[in-house]
Amino acid sequence: MKRFVVFAITLLLNFELIANEPIFILKKDSIIMDVNLDDEHDFLKGDKFLYNFRDDGFGVSLDKPLSIKLYLHDIYGTNYFCNINDVYLAGYELKIDENIRNSYWIPSYYYNLLKSKTPLDDVLKYETYWATKIIQSRYDKDITWKDEFSILRYYFGDFYFVVFGRYVYDDVDFFAYLEEVSDNKLIYNVQRMYSHFFDYKEKTIYVQPEYIPLFEKAVPFKIIFTINGDYMEMYIDEISEKNLFQTLVRTTPDACNQIENWIKGNSNNLSKVIFPKIGNTSVQKEATKTSISNITKNKTMTVTENLKLRSGEATSTQVLAIMQAGTKVKILELGKAETIDGISSNWVKVEVQANAKDRDGKPIKTGTVGWCYGGYLK
Repeated sequence: MKRFVVFAITLLLNFELIANEPIFILKKDSIIMDVNLDDEHDFLKGDKFLYNFRDDGFGVSLDKPLSIKLYLHDIYGTNYFCNINDVYLAGYELKIDENIRNSYWIPSYYYNLLKSKTPLDDVLKYETYWATKIIQSRYDKDITWKDEFSILRYYFGDFYFVVFGRYVYDDVDFFAYLEEVSDNKLIYNVQRMYSHFFDYKEKTIYVQPEYIPLFEKAVPFKIIFTINGDYMEMYIDEISEKNLFQTLVRTTPDACNQIENWIKGNSNNLSKVIFPKIGNTSVQKEATKTSISNITKNKTMTVTENLKLRSGEATSTQVLAIMQAGTKVKILELGKAETIDGISSNWVKVEVQANAKDRDGKPIKTGTVGWCYGGYLK
């Protein structure tokens, strides 16, 4: 018994001696994989492990269900990896709000591509690495980057956040301490960054080029996220226009699938795409011409300028007619909210009223039903 007590004290002292390395504690009894032996071991709730900033760090496992793995070791140097949600970081009490943790966050430029006539080609304006020879060489001759392309997503945790795609390991992983959590702000203190396809020494880059300056930065450094409704802006070191790195939007898995299908030219249903909303703040543009609250069901309104009548509530749907300014329409149904050209409003299903004309002065049949953007109705 005395020998066991001495051994336990030695373990505790060893943990104290290497306290500069983050300590992770199991939340529950778990089976954890030994990396070196490719073997599983049983561990108990409360067991402690060390994080030593090794090259692997952590990253995304695309096994189903998708998970994020954390690489740890014990005081003897045995390496393990486990599900990142099965441990917590000792000594840190701040927690990510569940509304942030459980949301799908994607770069806002994917929504911009919904307005493009050639969205797949225009992806390269934002993600230039897809066109590089390094990327191309990864695929068989019968598989192109277009087959492998997927929307990048951000996931947030209490001591990390990651961005990655669904089909390829184009991941960027941040190990970071939370410094502040509120309804409208997150501040992370980044300790280390990882990517499965980034080797700075060899200059081999498989991640988006804009992340390379972050890999090269001296750690620690801060990343600040400001939150306004469904929008999240990512700043490096301080909140300023020059330090704005990325704008994210909150979306849904189904919307991601539809947007991805649209970009790839596959069958899609954009009516399932939920457009982000700005919260109740002064960020709402003063240039807004029509408030959502001005549009109500069964109300008759006037088209303020030549306006397309469409088959659905998206700019990608078929144009049925182009209504001349002054055309009267009756609101049948309110659709999704969207901001277009600085105007925040709803798409609306309307019925064309008597004496309507198109932009060429030709009559539009009374009772014609279609969708138009409510921002150009009064």
